[in-house]
Amino acid sequence: MKSGLVLWATSVGIDEVQGEPYHAPWHFVTSGGEVFYRSNTKLDTRPLAVLGGIVPTYGPVCNLMHVESNAAGCLVGHLTLFDLVAFQAVLADAGGTPDRKMTLVSNAEKPEIWSTTVGADLPSEWLAAPEYRLNDARARLTGLMSHCTKSGKFAEFERIIWSVLERSGLREGDPIPVELTDKISDEIAYSSCLWRK
Repeated sequence: MKSGLVLWATSVGIDEVQGEPYHAPWHFVTSGGEVFYRSNTKLDTRPLAVLGGIVPTYGPVCNLMHVESNAAGCLVGHLTLFDLVAFQAVLADAGGTPDRKMTLVSNAEKPEIWSTTVGADLPSEWLAAPEYRLNDARARLTGLMSHCTKSGKFAEFERIIWSVLERSGLREGDPIPVELTDKISDEIAYSSCLWRK
């Protein structure tokens, strides 16, 4: 959420982002609290609708942050980390600057490669319909693990994934139980955000 608010502030200014339409997410990022998080965020396991257009420049392990408002000023943010885990958050139900969007995309393997002018517009219909499907989550995790193994560049990220899986009682080759999928995805995302090269 914080990254979505920061990106939006780049477009509309910090004064607006600290204003009433964004009070709940602003309070969440400055003070915490589970109520807003549980009611306004969703995991999204779908492949990025624009993935084919950004992989050539930003790599198969890219990060993407997209914020977009509709005519009523409802602001939705979408964050994909390492093309593995994605979150969608409603950052304002209404009343924000209308009909505006901004995207930031980066190459996770080469952080110096990034852009806010990528032209990677997510279709509004796609953005409005996040989905969580266990098979998609497994496929994305398998794809990332395969890339990590082949590239040899992400030893630390691979260590994070295995550490989370082992703490959850899983071993190599074990299927990820449905009841652990949210917990594992959240822990990998959290640990990845804390990771510093």
